[in-house]
Amino acid sequence: MMVSRLDKRIGIYKPVSEADEYGGRNESFELAEYRWAEFLRPNFSNRTLEGDGKAEIITQGIRLRYTDIEAGWQIHHKGHIYEVLHVDESAKGEIILTTSEVNL
Repeated sequence: MMVSRLDKRIGIYKPVSEADEYGGRNESFELAEYRWAEFLRPNFSNRTLEGDGKAEIITQGIRLRYTDIEAGWQIHHKGHIYEVLHVDESAKGEIILTTSEVNL
């Protein structure tokens, strides 16, 4: 990993579940930490869903130094929110996140 490529400041948010007054759960995210990261080239893939439905799936790879993070967490960068789909820990000292942008 080339440290000079870690040029994007990201916020890593972990999911938090709290009980509400009706006996249910409220899901939210809280900031775990800020990190420097490298954004890799996006991956575009077309998929056919059941029936005639088609979907274009765009995933974004993000490389950063090793930290505890799991699928389901969120990455925030310049007003964009990405959901972590997969965490690749196969390289020593770094992780590569496969993410998909969340459309609010």
